[in-house]
Amino acid sequence: TWGPVPWVYQAEVFPRRVRVKGSAVSSLSNYLNNWILTFLGPYLMTHWKKYTFFLFAVCCFIAWAYSQFYVIESKGLNLEKKDAKMSGKA
Repeated sequence: TWGPVPWVYQAEVFPRRVRVKGSAVSSLSNYLNNWILTFLGPYLMTHWKKYTFFLFAVCCFIAWAYSQFYVIESKGLNLEKKDAKMSGKA
């Protein structure tokens, strides 16, 4: 399951100086989006029927494209190298 991946990734992706604030914003975004979808999901299923899933597919495609082009690969990097790479100094 992919459930815990965002929690681990957010702890690794932010530079040390903003890690706590970045993790807080990420967590808030996660919970806020879950809350919105709790109410929006049934409405969409009632009115859009099967096309609701096309909306989710488009969102997944946008997230994939963003991660391919803008998220830095952090495999094999220690914290100092990640910080330098993300700040543009590497």
